[in-house]
Amino acid sequence: METNKTISALPALEHLTKTEGESFVYRNFEYDFFPTPWHYHPEFEIVLVTSSTGKRYIGNHFGDFGPGNLCFIGCNIPHTYKSDEKYYHKKKQLKAKSIVIHFSLDTFGDSIYLPEFKPILSFLKNYKRAFDITGIEQEKISDIMRKMQYYKPLKRWYALVQILEILSTSDNLNNIVQDEIEGFNPLESMRLLKVFEFVKDNYHRSIKIASISALVHMTETSFSRFFIQRTRRSFTDYLVEYRLSKAQKLILETEENIENIAMRTGFNNLSNFNRHFKKRFGVTPRNCRTEKCEIN
Repeated sequence: METNKTISALPALEHLTKTEGESFVYRNFEYDFFPTPWHYHPEFEIVLVTSSTGKRYIGNHFGDFGPGNLCFIGCNIPHTYKSDEKYYHKKKQLKAKSIVIHFSLDTFGDSIYLPEFKPILSFLKNYKRAFDITGIEQEKISDIMRKMQYYKPLKRWYALVQILEILSTSDNLNNIVQDEIEGFNPLESMRLLKVFEFVKDNYHRSIKIASISALVHMTETSFSRFFIQRTRRSFTDYLVEYRLSKAQKLILETEENIENIAMRTGFNNLSNFNRHFKKRFGVTPRNCRTEKCEIN
C-alpha cells in the first residue's frame, strides 16, 4: 500500500488529451485516493479539490489541502497531491475528487491579442508561479468550475475566460512558489523529492541533518544551503512544521492523549512540543482540541 503513495524522484511529463472540439482540458476526477505522481506539464493548471484531505507538493512548496482548496499552477512547475492515509483503506468508503483545467495561450487563438484580453494576457505572462485563490474569488471560481461540466464547448470556453478575468483583477492570490526558485533542474528536483519522501515516511523518528545529507549525497553545509535556497526555510523548520501539521490533525480527529500524540509525531519532549505548537497555531494543544482550532 505504501508504494502507491511514493513520490517518484523525477517529475513525469503529463499530457491530458483534449476532448474533440475543445481547445483546453476540463476534467472531473474521482478516485479512492489521488494517484497522480510528481509531474509537470507545459500548460497552466487550475485545480479545485472537492473531496479529500492530504498533503500537496508544488515546486518548493508543501502544505495541507482539503475540500474547497483552489490553486493556480504555472507552466512546467512540478506538483502532486497525496491523500491522507485513511483514503488508502478500502473499508473507509472515502473518495478523492477534484476538478482540473489545463489550458495554454493557444486555447484563445488570436483572441488573446485583442485589446479586451490585455489584462488576461498580462496576467498569464506575469504569473508563472503558483498561488492559492481565496476569498470571494475562490467562491466565484469554484462555482463556475462546478457548473462547467454541464456546459457545451463554447460556453465552457467562455467560462474559462470569466475565470481568468476574475483572476486578472484579484487581490486574493497567495503566492506559494516564487519566480526565482521555480524551474527545478532534474537533479535538484530529485534531491528535494527524496527529502520530502523521507520526511513523510520517517517524521515520527529522530531525523538528523547528517542522515538527510547522506541521502542526497551532499555535505551537511551544502545540503543546508541548498534546502534554504529552494524552500525559503531551514530543514529543521520544515521538519517541525510537518510534524506539527500531523499532530494538529490527530488532536482534532482523535481523542488520543496529547503526550502520546507528541511522541507519535517525533517530539520527544512535551514542553518542547507545546512551545512549538503554540508558536505555530497561537493556542496550546489542549486548547486547540477544545476550541477546534482551524487546520491550516
